[in-house]
Amino acid sequence: MLNGEVVGYVAWVTDRSRFFREFVLRHGLTATRLLLPQIFRRSNLVIIFRSFTFFSKKNRSKPEPPTELVSFAVSSRHHGTGIAKRLFAVVREEMRARGVTQLRVGTVAVDNHAANSMYQRLGFTMIDTIPFYANTAVNVYVYSIE
Repeated sequence: MLNGEVVGYVAWVTDRSRFFREFVLRHGLTATRLLLPQIFRRSNLVIIFRSFTFFSKKNRSKPEPPTELVSFAVSSRHHGTGIAKRLFAVVREEMRARGVTQLRVGTVAVDNHAANSMYQRLGFTMIDTIPFYANTAVNVYVYSIE
């Protein structure tokens, strides 16, 4: 927060598979009920299927850590002010405290130049570019603590 305004946030999980499994078990019925009207549109079925199969082993060309940065955002009015760096410093310290040595970011759109640049400046290494949905691709990054 800056002057009482939320200007950015970050969310990460130590075990991506466990997180999604627990989400489905705890909130799957509620999410399904809320999303059901949207799910059965033909275009959405393709997207949903692709989302569920995106992280399958056949889509991974290199081994990836189970720890994942699932969401990271800074208000556009505050880009370039060091907020991303400060937020990620907190994540890095928490990683160290938990004994986590690597963190993955898996769905950075190839054409999202601001996000790609930010992850590179923070010290992430791009390990792969893979197809995602119809005509798009995403970059996969990993951050390693030395």
